[in-house]
Amino acid sequence: PPPPALTRESSARLVERHRKAILYFSIVTVAFQIFFAFWLLLMTGNHPLTPVFIVIFFVALPTCVVATMGTPRQTMASVAIWLLSVAAIGTFAARGGISAQHIASSLGAEKLGLWLLAPVCVFGFALCPYLDITFHRVLRHTSRTGGRVAFTLGFGFFFLTMILFTLCYAWVFRATTRDQQWERLEEVVYLHIIGQIAFTIMAHGLAYVNERTRAVVAAQGARLSRRGMTESLGIGLIFFAVPILVTFAIGDRLHSGMLVGEIIYRCFMSFYGLVFPAYVWLCMIPTRDGHSGTHGERGRRKLLVCAAACVLAAPCYWMGFIERVEWWLGVGLGVVLLSRLSVRGKSTSAADTST
Repeated sequence: PPPPALTRESSARLVERHRKAILYFSIVTVAFQIFFAFWLLLMTGNHPLTPVFIVIFFVALPTCVVATMGTPRQTMASVAIWLLSVAAIGTFAARGGISAQHIASSLGAEKLGLWLLAPVCVFGFALCPYLDITFHRVLRHTSRTGGRVAFTLGFGFFFLTMILFTLCYAWVFRATTRDQQWERLEEVVYLHIIGQIAFTIMAHGLAYVNERTRAVVAAQGARLSRRGMTESLGIGLIFFAVPILVTFAIGDRLHSGMLVGEIIYRCFMSFYGLVFPAYVWLCMIPTRDGHSGTHGERGRRKLLVCAAACVLAAPCYWMGFIERVEWWLGVGLGVVLLSRLSVRGKSTSAADTST
């Protein structure tokens, strides 16, 4: 679903102006999903569902990517995966996995830390959708009203349902007592996660290939569209292989009381809490004088400010996410928000201004 402030036309202009950033968003998203899947595979060890992981990622997922190359089929796949997760939620609840006690266990003892983390989450959730190519693809196939309805339902109901389910089952990973009931609940959670990861990789992978091929065709002609596809697949293979190799290389080493895998997971989260929303905040949102994008001298200044803000805020995010001193997150977020003051001002030429 598209962000509510966008129309089909403004979405097309936004994708044209910020194609690289949007494609990087999909690359990081796919890499993160692959990393998480194989990290989960390491944590499960000799779990009976281990073969399911292998089949999905090396057989079923590539097959689904080819089979769903088309909007109607992708829609059917998304509905099927969401219904699978709904079935998992129902099964999880029927087996006694959802209770106030379990949710309190998921939240943990450090409630203050969650409140300090909340502004970073809101910042990311509010701005990251503008870099999500899957949102923009929906706009190309819906009317103005349909796009807003799709966003409201997709982001405010379907996606929210999955987030709330995560809160309900998080205690499974924190449990110290593991009996037969726990194992039955664990299996339901793993099936849900596998389905969601597979679909996310498929959706972003297809969107990335389509958009990159579209860019090559527009720049160099239709005869080179196969080259665009080849380049896309090459980059995709790199970002498919690297997370797998890193995951198996880290093993179960510890740092700051956390597995290295969890630290890498949290570093991935910093893309969605810092890097990507900072780009939207500083480079995509128009200034008061109407300048939007990264073109011209003003655009280069925005990119430099964005890079500087991320570098300055990164240690604060490390302290908050990794060292778990959450009040540092407010400092880092403040650096990014105040950096907006450095990109405002009048454009130097008419060519630098766009709406």
